[in-house]
Amino acid sequence: MRASGERVASRDAEIRQLRQENEMLRGQLARLNRGLTTGSFFAVSAPQNVAARVLVDAQQRAFIVVLAPRGSYDLALNGQKIATIDVPRSGQRTMLLDHLPPLDATKSLTLTAR
Repeated sequence: MRASGERVASRDAEIRQLRQENEMLRGQLARLNRGLTTGSFFAVSAPQNVAARVLVDAQQRAFIVVLAPRGSYDLALNGQKIATIDVPRSGQRTMLLDHLPPLDATKSLTLTAR
């Protein structure tokens, strides 16, 4: 009987923990959705075997998603290098840039292999 009560208590604790994690994830998803509705998407010029997208939010932060073969890549805004992105063997890399030049005059974003 005692072991049964301990199992129930353990399951209840696990359920509470999972509910807390779900709430945290819901909050993160809500923040991302707000960012998507107030942000700007940019396509990135890149080699044929590379896909990259950039989302810039209202606070001038950029969320970058890169799908590419393993290696190092330079991200340039209007010809000026703003970041180096190291893609691991998995071929996926995401990163956040906190400080960007003003995007009013953005003409191009380019990703090139180093």
